[in-house]
Amino acid sequence: MRGEWTQTSSGGSTIQAPSAKTIRVFGLLGVDLQLSDANATMGAMHVFNLAAGTWSLAGGINSFLVLGVIAKAFNAEIGGSINSFKTGTIHSANTLNEHTVIHVLGHVNKITTGDTETGFEGTIDGAVNTITSGNFSGNWVFDSVKSVKLKTVNFGFLTSNAAFDPNKLAIGSVNVAGDADQLIVSSNGNIGSITAASLTDRSKIFAGITGNSLQTFELPATLDRFATQASIGSVTTHRTSNLLLAAWHLGRITLGTVTLGNSGVTFGLAADTIDSIIASSDNGQNLNFSHLDHPADLATEIAARGLSLGDMKINLVDAA
Repeated sequence: MRGEWTQTSSGGSTIQAPSAKTIRVFGLLGVDLQLSDANATMGAMHVFNLAAGTWSLAGGINSFLVLGVIAKAFNAEIGGSINSFKTGTIHSANTLNEHTVIHVLGHVNKITTGDTETGFEGTIDGAVNTITSGNFSGNWVFDSVKSVKLKTVNFGFLTSNAAFDPNKLAIGSVNVAGDADQLIVSSNGNIGSITAASLTDRSKIFAGITGNSLQTFELPATLDRFATQASIGSVTTHRTSNLLLAAWHLGRITLGTVTLGNSGVTFGLAADTIDSIIASSDNGQNLNFSHLDHPADLATEIAARGLSLGDMKINLVDAA
């Protein structure tokens, strides 16, 4: 179909059917869609632009392609799985009735998007293989993900709901080519690696950390905050300010230049053990540490080296 297919009355228009093999619109699709057969998988949903609307598909989709943009206030629930989900910019707003919400009850193999805006909510109940995005704001929630690649981040959330398994990664890798400003990564399980040009403005990377609503953006300091013995393999960035980083075990942590002053608000690292920290402060101090295990030994080393960490803290819970 060429041209536009949009709602033409105040009551709206709806496509209703048990299933559909293919829907292609070389223009704007702006109607509601209801497909009721949970055993059916649509071969292709290919459109140029998607307007605001409500979709309810009981089954899955092999190829979901939006060549242009998805408008704010688009809502979709997909009952099955999606092999390939590819769109341009996903518009949204963090205001009532203007969120764009996509919920997939199955798994998704590959997600590729342009920029995503604040207020966007993408939830995948199953596992995701890869997510590739432009400038990322909003939320992706999933069971687990192997790889995430983003251009930049501005108030973006990545959340794994997978149960802790010591032999598996809940989040394999997150790579941000540019700056990550308020990047929030949370999981119950292990995280492989996090890489960004910078991690700033209360960015938070927590694996296996619990707490009440008041503790959400507090650096853990006691054993009860560690719900699982999850690990973060590595974090690599060139510039750090106001970062919260916590897991039972932290591997190789490369923080680049760390801004130590944070208006009296604590930031830093928390763990039972840390393999290494490679960093320097914005006032020229060497902040390299290795084989951190006991808080008393760390305090002795900091004092012996004459270091002043400002608002930065390194909390070792010493579970031994």
